[in-house]
Amino acid sequence: MTILSTVLATLVAIEFFYILYIETIATTSDATSRTFNIAKADLKNETINVLLKNQGVYNGLIGLGLLYSIYISSASLEMTRLILINVILVALYGSVTSNKKIILTQGGLAILALIATFITFYATASEKALRCFFCSPQFCLKYGQICRYTVDLAQTAKRKWYDEVKMESLDQYIAFDLEFNTVDEVEHLIQVSAVRFDNGTETADFDAFVYSDVPLNSFVVGLTGITHEKVLTAAKAETVLADLKAYVGDLPVIGYNANKPDLPILLSNGLDLTDAYALDVYEIADSMRDNKLHGMKNFQLKSLAEFFNVAEKNAHNALADARMTARVYEAMKDTQEAEKLLSKQNEKEINDDDNPFAGLAGLF
Repeated sequence: MTILSTVLATLVAIEFFYILYIETIATTSDATSRTFNIAKADLKNETINVLLKNQGVYNGLIGLGLLYSIYISSASLEMTRLILINVILVALYGSVTSNKKIILTQGGLAILALIATFITFYATASEKALRCFFCSPQFCLKYGQICRYTVDLAQTAKRKWYDEVKMESLDQYIAFDLEFNTVDEVEHLIQVSAVRFDNGTETADFDAFVYSDVPLNSFVVGLTGITHEKVLTAAKAETVLADLKAYVGDLPVIGYNANKPDLPILLSNGLDLTDAYALDVYEIADSMRDNKLHGMKNFQLKSLAEFFNVAEKNAHNALADARMTARVYEAMKDTQEAEKLLSKQNEKEINDDDNPFAGLAGLF
Protein backbone atom coordinates (compact mmCIF):
# COMPACT_ATOMS: atom_id res chain seq x y z
CA MET A 1 0.00 0.00 0.00
CA THR A 2 1.12 3.56 -0.68
CA ILE A 3 1.59 6.24 1.96
CA LEU A 4 -1.62 8.03 0.95
CA SER A 5 -3.82 4.92 1.10
CA THR A 6 -2.19 3.87 4.38
CA VAL A 7 -2.86 7.25 6.00
CA LEU A 8 -6.47 7.40 4.80
CA ALA A 9 -7.23 3.81 5.86
CA THR A 10 -5.66 4.49 9.26
CA LEU A 11 -7.91 7.54 9.65
CA VAL A 12 -10.91 5.31 8.90
CA ALA A 13 -9.77 2.97 11.69
CA ILE A 14 -9.43 5.92 14.09
CA GLU A 15 -12.92 7.08 13.08
CA PHE A 16 -14.32 3.68 14.07
CA PHE A 17 -12.48 3.73 17.39
CA TYR A 18 -14.17 7.08 18.03
CA ILE A 19 -17.52 5.49 17.21
CA LEU A 20 -16.63 2.71 19.68
CA TYR A 21 -15.97 5.37 22.31
CA ILE A 22 -19.23 7.31 21.92
CA GLU A 23 -21.38 4.17 21.59
CA THR A 24 -19.84 1.86 24.19
CA ILE A 25 -18.02 4.06 26.71
CA ALA A 26 -19.72 7.47 26.54
CA THR A 27 -23.11 6.07 25.63
CA THR A 28 -25.18 8.76 27.37
CA SER A 29 -22.95 11.74 26.58
CA ASP A 30 -23.87 14.93 24.73
CA ALA A 31 -21.61 13.85 21.84
CA THR A 32 -23.51 10.58 21.43
CA SER A 33 -26.85 12.38 21.62
CA ARG A 34 -25.74 14.91 19.02
CA THR A 35 -24.15 12.36 16.68
CA PHE A 36 -27.12 10.01 16.54
CA ASN A 37 -29.80 12.67 17.09
CA ILE A 38 -31.17 10.77 20.07
CA ALA A 39 -32.31 12.49 23.25
CA LYS A 40 -30.11 11.85 26.30
CA ALA A 41 -33.12 10.52 28.17
CA ASP A 42 -33.65 7.92 25.46
CA LEU A 43 -29.98 6.95 25.57
CA LYS A 44 -30.49 5.93 29.20
CA ASN A 45 -33.18 3.48 28.13
CA GLU A 46 -31.77 0.05 28.91
CA THR A 47 -32.67 -1.49 25.54
CA ILE A 48 -31.20 1.38 23.50
CA ASN A 49 -28.18 1.58 25.80
CA VAL A 50 -27.34 -2.12 25.35
CA LEU A 51 -27.87 -1.96 21.59
CA LEU A 52 -25.52 1.02 21.26
CA LYS A 53 -22.83 -0.63 23.39
CA ASN A 54 -22.98 -3.81 21.30
CA GLN A 55 -22.87 -1.76 18.10
CA GLY A 56 -19.87 0.12 19.45
CA VAL A 57 -17.96 -3.12 20.02
CA TYR A 58 -18.76 -4.14 16.43
CA ASN A 59 -17.42 -0.82 15.08
CA GLY A 60 -14.33 -1.05 17.26
CA LEU A 61 -13.54 -4.48 15.84
CA ILE A 62 -13.81 -3.03 12.33
CA GLY A 63 -11.19 -0.45 13.31
CA LEU A 64 -9.00 -3.18 14.79
CA GLY A 65 -9.39 -5.28 11.64
CA LEU A 66 -8.33 -2.33 9.51
CA LEU A 67 -5.17 -1.76 11.54
CA TYR A 68 -4.33 -5.46 11.26
CA SER A 69 -4.86 -5.44 7.49
CA ILE A 70 -2.79 -2.27 7.03
CA TYR A 71 0.21 -3.02 9.21
CA ILE A 72 0.37 -6.78 9.85
CA SER A 73 -1.41 -8.84 7.19
CA SER A 74 0.65 -10.37 4.36
CA ALA A 75 -2.30 -9.61 2.05
CA SER A 76 -2.60 -6.03 3.24
CA LEU A 77 -4.08 -4.45 0.14
CA GLU A 78 -6.76 -7.09 -0.45
CA MET A 79 -7.92 -7.19 3.18
CA THR A 80 -7.97 -3.40 3.49
CA ARG A 81 -10.06 -3.05 0.35
CA LEU A 82 -12.48 -5.73 1.58
CA ILE A 83 -13.02 -3.98 4.94
CA LEU A 84 -13.38 -0.56 3.30
CA ILE A 85 -15.99 -1.93 0.90
CA ASN A 86 -17.86 -3.36 3.90
CA VAL A 87 -17.79 0.05 5.62
CA ILE A 88 -19.07 1.79 2.48
CA LEU A 89 -21.91 -0.71 1.97
CA VAL A 90 -23.04 -0.34 5.60
CA ALA A 91 -22.95 3.45 5.27
CA LEU A 92 -24.89 3.22 2.00
CA TYR A 93 -27.57 1.11 3.70
CA GLY A 94 -27.78 3.61 6.54
CA SER A 95 -28.15 6.52 4.12
CA VAL A 96 -31.04 4.76 2.39
CA THR A 97 -32.89 3.62 5.51
CA SER A 98 -32.03 6.32 8.06
CA ASN A 99 -30.19 9.51 7.08
CA LYS A 100 -28.84 10.43 3.64
CA LYS A 101 -25.81 12.12 5.20
CA ILE A 102 -24.49 8.83 6.63
CA ILE A 103 -22.87 7.90 3.30
CA LEU A 104 -20.66 10.97 3.75
CA THR A 105 -20.27 11.16 7.53
CA GLN A 106 -19.53 7.46 8.04
CA GLY A 107 -18.55 6.32 4.54
CA GLY A 108 -16.88 9.39 3.03
CA LEU A 109 -13.39 8.77 4.41
CA ALA A 110 -13.65 5.07 3.55
CA ILE A 111 -14.56 5.95 -0.05
CA LEU A 112 -11.49 8.19 -0.35
CA ALA A 113 -9.27 5.49 1.16
CA LEU A 114 -10.63 2.84 -1.22
CA ILE A 115 -10.06 5.08 -4.25
CA ALA A 116 -6.51 5.82 -3.05
CA THR A 117 -5.66 2.10 -3.06
CA PHE A 118 -6.29 2.09 -6.82
CA ILE A 119 -5.37 5.45 -8.32
CA THR A 120 -2.13 6.03 -6.42
CA PHE A 121 -0.51 2.88 -7.81
CA TYR A 122 -1.35 3.75 -11.39
CA ALA A 123 -0.27 7.35 -10.98
CA THR A 124 3.05 6.19 -9.58
CA ALA A 125 3.51 3.68 -12.39
CA SER A 126 2.69 6.31 -15.01
CA GLU A 127 5.15 8.77 -13.50
CA LYS A 128 7.94 6.21 -13.52
CA ALA A 129 7.06 5.08 -17.02
CA LEU A 130 7.49 8.66 -18.22
CA ARG A 131 10.87 8.83 -16.51
CA CYS A 132 11.99 5.67 -18.28
CA PHE A 133 10.69 6.84 -21.64
CA PHE A 134 12.73 10.03 -21.50
CA CYS A 135 15.71 8.71 -19.60
CA SER A 136 16.83 5.17 -18.86
CA PRO A 137 15.99 2.24 -16.55
CA GLN A 138 18.87 3.25 -14.29
CA PHE A 139 17.16 6.59 -13.63
CA CYS A 140 14.27 4.81 -11.92
CA LEU A 141 16.64 2.79 -9.78
CA LYS A 142 18.38 5.97 -8.68
CA TYR A 143 15.26 7.94 -7.81
CA GLY A 144 12.90 5.29 -6.49
CA GLN A 145 11.52 1.78 -6.74
CA ILE A 146 11.46 0.47 -10.27
CA CYS A 147 8.06 -0.05 -11.87
CA ARG A 148 7.07 -3.05 -14.00
CA TYR A 149 6.85 -0.87 -17.12
CA THR A 150 10.45 0.37 -17.02
CA VAL A 151 12.16 -2.18 -19.24
CA ASP A 152 9.07 -2.57 -21.42
CA LEU A 153 9.24 1.08 -22.45
CA ALA A 154 13.00 1.09 -22.71
CA GLN A 155 12.90 -1.91 -25.02
CA THR A 156 10.10 -0.40 -27.10
CA ALA A 157 12.26 2.65 -27.71
CA LYS A 158 15.08 0.43 -29.01
CA ARG A 159 13.05 -2.08 -31.04
CA LYS A 160 10.51 -2.37 -33.77
CA TRP A 161 6.94 -3.45 -32.99
CA TYR A 162 6.10 -7.16 -32.86
CA ASP A 163 4.75 -7.44 -36.38
CA GLU A 164 8.01 -5.96 -37.72
CA VAL A 165 10.29 -8.25 -35.72
CA LYS A 166 12.41 -10.63 -37.78
CA MET A 167 13.74 -13.62 -35.92
CA GLU A 168 17.49 -13.52 -35.48
CA SER A 169 19.19 -16.88 -35.70
CA LEU A 170 21.45 -17.32 -32.67
CA ASP A 171 23.90 -20.20 -32.48
CA GLN A 172 24.91 -19.59 -28.85
CA TYR A 173 22.65 -18.00 -26.24
CA ILE A 174 21.20 -18.17 -22.73
CA ALA A 175 17.46 -18.69 -22.17
CA PHE A 176 16.25 -17.63 -18.72
CA ASP A 177 13.14 -17.58 -16.57
CA LEU A 178 12.15 -16.47 -13.06
CA GLU A 179 9.61 -17.43 -10.44
CA PHE A 180 8.43 -14.80 -7.99
CA ASN A 181 5.99 -14.35 -5.13
CA THR A 182 3.70 -11.34 -5.45
CA VAL A 183 2.51 -9.81 -2.18
CA ASP A 184 0.79 -6.41 -2.07
CA GLU A 185 1.75 -5.82 -5.72
CA VAL A 186 5.45 -6.31 -4.94
CA GLU A 187 7.29 -9.16 -6.70
CA HIS A 188 9.72 -11.08 -4.49
CA LEU A 189 12.22 -13.18 -6.44
CA ILE A 190 12.24 -16.86 -5.37
CA GLN A 191 13.84 -18.82 -8.27
CA VAL A 192 16.27 -17.96 -11.07
CA SER A 193 17.00 -20.45 -13.85
CA ALA A 194 18.75 -20.45 -17.21
CA VAL A 195 19.98 -22.87 -19.86
CA ARG A 196 22.81 -22.48 -22.36
CA PHE A 197 22.32 -23.66 -25.93
CA ASP A 198 25.14 -24.18 -28.44
CA ASN A 199 24.15 -24.95 -32.02
CA GLY A 200 20.75 -26.29 -31.03
CA THR A 201 21.91 -28.39 -28.08
CA GLU A 202 21.64 -27.67 -24.36
CA THR A 203 25.14 -27.66 -22.91
CA ALA A 204 24.66 -26.30 -19.38
CA ASP A 205 22.02 -25.13 -16.95
CA PHE A 206 21.74 -22.72 -14.02
CA ASP A 207 19.14 -23.19 -11.30
CA ALA A 208 18.93 -21.49 -7.91
CA PHE A 209 16.30 -20.61 -5.34
CA VAL A 210 16.46 -17.14 -3.83
CA TYR A 211 16.13 -16.30 -0.14
CA SER A 212 12.91 -14.57 0.92
CA ASP A 213 11.33 -14.19 4.36
CA VAL A 214 8.00 -13.16 2.84
CA PRO A 215 5.47 -16.01 3.22
CA LEU A 216 4.63 -17.66 -0.10
CA ASN A 217 1.00 -17.37 -1.10
CA SER A 218 -0.80 -20.66 -1.68
CA PHE A 219 -1.24 -19.97 -5.41
CA VAL A 220 2.53 -19.75 -5.95
CA VAL A 221 3.16 -22.92 -3.94
CA GLY A 222 0.54 -24.83 -5.93
CA LEU A 223 1.71 -23.46 -9.29
CA THR A 224 5.47 -23.86 -8.89
CA GLY A 225 5.87 -26.50 -6.20
CA ILE A 226 8.30 -24.18 -4.39
CA THR A 227 7.91 -24.28 -0.61
CA HIS A 228 8.77 -21.65 1.98
CA GLU A 229 11.44 -23.96 3.41
CA LYS A 230 13.30 -23.94 0.08
CA VAL A 231 13.53 -20.14 -0.10
CA LEU A 232 14.34 -19.73 3.59
CA THR A 233 17.50 -21.82 3.17
CA ALA A 234 18.49 -20.33 -0.21
CA ALA A 235 21.20 -17.79 -1.01
CA LYS A 236 20.30 -14.10 -1.10
CA ALA A 237 19.42 -12.36 -4.35
CA GLU A 238 22.75 -10.52 -4.63
CA THR A 239 24.69 -13.80 -4.55
CA VAL A 240 22.37 -15.65 -6.96
CA LEU A 241 22.31 -12.80 -9.48
CA ALA A 242 26.09 -12.36 -9.32
CA ASP A 243 26.40 -16.06 -10.20
CA LEU A 244 23.85 -15.63 -13.01
CA LYS A 245 25.79 -12.67 -14.41
CA ALA A 246 28.97 -14.76 -14.49
CA TYR A 247 27.06 -17.65 -16.07
CA VAL A 248 25.67 -15.42 -18.84
CA GLY A 249 28.98 -13.73 -19.58
CA ASP A 250 28.93 -12.07 -22.99
CA LEU A 251 26.32 -14.38 -24.51
CA PRO A 252 23.02 -13.01 -25.82
CA VAL A 253 19.95 -13.70 -23.65
CA ILE A 254 16.46 -14.72 -24.71
CA GLY A 255 13.23 -15.11 -22.75
CA TYR A 256 9.49 -15.54 -23.04
CA ASN A 257 7.53 -12.31 -22.53
CA ALA A 258 10.34 -11.22 -20.23
CA ASN A 259 9.96 -7.49 -20.84
CA LYS A 260 7.40 -7.58 -18.05
CA PRO A 261 7.98 -8.56 -15.38
CA ASP A 262 11.21 -10.65 -15.51
CA LEU A 263 13.68 -8.03 -16.73
CA PRO A 264 12.29 -5.32 -14.41
CA ILE A 265 12.52 -7.70 -11.43
CA LEU A 266 16.16 -8.48 -12.24
CA LEU A 267 16.87 -4.78 -12.67
CA SER A 268 15.24 -3.91 -9.35
CA ASN A 269 17.55 -6.47 -7.72
CA GLY A 270 20.66 -5.00 -9.31
CA LEU A 271 21.15 -7.05 -12.50
CA ASP A 272 20.60 -5.25 -15.82
CA LEU A 273 20.24 -7.64 -18.77
CA THR A 274 18.49 -5.20 -21.10
CA ASP A 275 21.48 -4.79 -23.41
CA ALA A 276 22.13 -8.55 -23.47
CA TYR A 277 18.47 -9.33 -24.20
CA ALA A 278 18.62 -10.28 -27.86
CA LEU A 279 15.07 -11.39 -28.59
CA ASP A 280 11.77 -12.33 -27.00
CA VAL A 281 10.25 -15.64 -28.11
CA TYR A 282 6.76 -14.39 -27.28
CA GLU A 283 7.23 -11.43 -29.63
CA ILE A 284 8.24 -13.78 -32.42
CA ALA A 285 5.27 -16.05 -31.75
CA ASP A 286 2.93 -13.09 -31.69
CA SER A 287 4.21 -11.95 -35.08
CA MET A 288 3.32 -15.43 -36.42
CA ARG A 289 -0.18 -15.32 -34.91
CA ASP A 290 -2.08 -14.77 -38.15
CA ASN A 291 -0.19 -17.18 -40.40
CA LYS A 292 2.11 -19.89 -39.12
CA LEU A 293 0.45 -20.19 -35.68
CA HIS A 294 -3.15 -19.51 -36.64
CA GLY A 295 -4.25 -22.74 -34.92
CA MET A 296 -3.03 -21.68 -31.48
CA LYS A 297 -5.72 -21.28 -28.80
CA ASN A 298 -3.50 -19.14 -26.58
CA PHE A 299 0.09 -18.01 -26.44
CA GLN A 300 1.13 -19.32 -23.06
CA LEU A 301 4.60 -20.85 -23.11
CA LYS A 302 3.37 -24.36 -22.37
CA SER A 303 0.75 -24.16 -25.15
CA LEU A 304 3.39 -23.06 -27.64
CA ALA A 305 5.76 -25.81 -26.47
CA GLU A 306 3.00 -28.38 -26.94
CA PHE A 307 2.35 -27.00 -30.41
CA PHE A 308 6.00 -27.68 -31.32
CA ASN A 309 6.05 -30.94 -29.31
CA VAL A 310 8.80 -29.76 -26.95
CA ALA A 311 6.81 -29.33 -23.70
CA GLU A 312 8.29 -30.05 -20.28
CA LYS A 313 6.33 -31.84 -17.55
CA ASN A 314 7.07 -29.29 -14.81
CA ALA A 315 5.63 -26.14 -16.39
CA HIS A 316 5.88 -23.02 -14.19
CA ASN A 317 9.14 -24.24 -12.74
CA ALA A 318 11.73 -21.66 -13.81
CA LEU A 319 14.23 -24.21 -15.12
CA ALA A 320 11.58 -26.10 -17.09
CA ASP A 321 10.24 -22.83 -18.52
CA ALA A 322 13.73 -21.63 -19.50
CA ARG A 323 14.31 -24.97 -21.23
CA MET A 324 10.95 -24.76 -23.06
CA THR A 325 11.75 -21.20 -24.15
CA ALA A 326 14.98 -22.39 -25.77
CA ARG A 327 13.37 -25.43 -27.38
CA VAL A 328 10.48 -23.40 -28.79
CA TYR A 329 13.03 -20.96 -30.22
CA GLU A 330 14.99 -23.85 -31.77
CA ALA A 331 11.77 -25.23 -33.28
CA MET A 332 10.99 -21.81 -34.72
CA LYS A 333 14.48 -21.61 -36.20
CA ASP A 334 14.04 -25.05 -37.78
CA THR A 335 10.70 -23.94 -39.22
CA GLN A 336 12.25 -20.78 -40.59
CA GLU A 337 15.16 -22.71 -42.12
CA ALA A 338 12.77 -25.23 -43.70
CA GLU A 339 10.76 -22.37 -45.20
CA LYS A 340 13.92 -20.86 -46.67
CA LEU A 341 14.92 -24.19 -48.24
CA LEU A 342 11.42 -24.71 -49.59
CA SER A 343 11.37 -21.19 -50.99
CA LYS A 344 14.71 -21.74 -52.74
CA GLN A 345 13.50 -25.05 -54.14
CA ASN A 346 10.32 -23.43 -55.45
CA GLU A 347 12.34 -20.66 -57.07
CA LYS A 348 14.60 -23.24 -58.71
CA GLU A 349 11.63 -25.20 -60.04
CA ILE A 350 10.04 -22.04 -61.42
CA ASN A 351 13.27 -21.03 -63.11
CA ASP A 352 13.68 -24.51 -64.56
CA ASP A 353 10.12 -24.46 -65.89
CA ASP A 354 10.79 -21.15 -67.58
CA ASN A 355 13.95 -22.44 -69.21
CA PRO A 356 13.15 -24.55 -72.32
CA PHE A 357 16.66 -26.07 -72.27
CA ALA A 358 16.63 -27.04 -68.53
CA GLY A 359 15.89 -30.69 -69.39
CA LEU A 360 19.07 -30.92 -71.48
CA ALA A 361 21.29 -30.10 -68.49
CA GLY A 362 21.87 -33.78 -67.70
CA LEU A 363 23.20 -34.49 -71.21
CA PHE A 364 26.27 -32.28 -70.83
